[in-house]
Amino acid sequence: MQNLSQTVFEFIGGEPRRPQRPERIFLGLLPDDAVRNAARVISREVTDELGLIGSSLDIERYHTTILHLSDRKRLRSRDQYAAGLAAMAVSLPPFEVVYTRLGSFPGAPQKGRPPEHPLVLLADRAPFWNST
Repeated sequence: MQNLSQTVFEFIGGEPRRPQRPERIFLGLLPDDAVRNAARVISREVTDELGLIGSSLDIERYHTTILHLSDRKRLRSRDQYAAGLAAMAVSLPPFEVVYTRLGSFPGAPQKGRPPEHPLVLLADRAPFWNST
C-alpha cells in the first residue's frame, strides 16, 4: 500500500510558491449539521486541553479536503468551471471517513500579524484513495 499524505504528493517536487493572499481550488466534502456540530465539540475540547489560542473556523466552512488542486493569485471563472466539471464527474456510494490524528500547516501570510498554523483533523486512509 502506498503512503498518502494529505499535504504532499510524490508527483509534486517541493512546495510551490504560495501567493500572498491566495484563492484556493480544492475538491472537498461538506459535512451535514450533525457532523459539523460534533467536530466543533471536538475542536473546543482539543484546543482547551492543549491550551491553544486563536480563532475557530466558522462552522459553515467546515469541510474535508480530498485534493488540493492549486493556489492562485486570482481565481478565474474558467478555473471554477473546470473544477466544477471535475467535481461533477465524481460519483461514490456513501462512505465513512475516520480521522485519526491532528495536523497543521502554514496559513496564509498576513501583513503585520504572526504566522498562523491551522489545526486540522487528518485521516490516514479513505475509501476513495487508490490503494495500489
